[in-house]
Amino acid sequence: MSRTVVPAGDTLSFRGNCFAPYEWIVAELHSHEAVLGRFRANAQGVVRGKVTIPRKTKPGYHTFELEGRKSKLELSARIKVLRAKHEQGHTRPEQSG
Repeated sequence: MSRTVVPAGDTLSFRGNCFAPYEWIVAELHSHEAVLGRFRANAQGVVRGKVTIPRKTKPGYHTFELEGRKSKLELSARIKVLRAKHEQGHTRPEQSG
């Protein structure tokens, strides 16, 4: 993975191996229960891709998982999701009175 700490709404790059050749792989985010995308492994069973962490994902620890549809192989990593960038440091505009 490109990183293990990511703001909601940002992208995450990944690489996984040991899948069946040309197998379809589903990328999921657990704790938020979201399918992030479907990817296909190459002839060597390696899959690479990039997913977007949903903007509405709650800050905290989640499990990113790749699951082979045919082999049922599951690769997972714990990631920390931060508040979306637009929410970080957000302050209310000053009001004139």
